[in-house]
Amino acid sequence: MMDLVDDTGFDPVDVGTFEDGWLMQAGTPAYCTELTADQLQQALALADHEAARTRREAILAIISSWERTDSIFEDIVALNRTAAGLHRLLGQSLDPARRPSADAARS
Repeated sequence: MMDLVDDTGFDPVDVGTFEDGWLMQAGTPAYCTELTADQLQQALALADHEAARTRREAILAIISSWERTDSIFEDIVALNRTAAGLHRLLGQSLDPARRPSADAARS
């Protein structure tokens, strides 16, 4: 399976057994956060069952109140990263004035 993922252009990350699948469920630091393979490994180590449940409920309540727009995917990623505290893992500021622009991040 890892070769198939690699062949499609993605970096495969072994999450573990089927029972470990919850590590990437909604509410965990690895869910819907667009991480690199190295960042994903770190996020998986931060997963906590009870915290995931609490985050998942809060995130779903917030998203369900939003109007659907063209930028909703980016908003959902940002919300999941914020709820999981990934700004610390990724070395990013939550203050929009201190964040690099998307154009600067791509260069």
